[in-house]
Amino acid sequence: MRITNQNQTPVPSTGNRADTPPTPRSDAAASASSASSSTFPSFPDVLVPSFELLSLTAALQQVPPVRQEVIAETVRRLNTGELQTPTALEQTARAILGM
Repeated sequence: MRITNQNQTPVPSTGNRADTPPTPRSDAAASASSASSSTFPSFPDVLVPSFELLSLTAALQQVPPVRQEVIAETVRRLNTGELQTPTALEQTARAILGM
């Protein structure tokens, strides 16, 4: 490649002779060339999910749904002190420890 002027885009030489001037490119060809090299790569029409995405999706499907009425009842029982008994605390500790 040779550059003959500071403002000119480098153009590959077409001949073997050193004294052959490069063929100048038009502004349209130069802008089309720079536009095509700066565009994003094309993506396939259909994306295939990765193994990690499939694994996470399967794990999420195993999570039971949240039942708002059960949560509301538990909050009510906590607020009234029903779950602050020694028996309830022992059951909670056993559940946490997996006993």
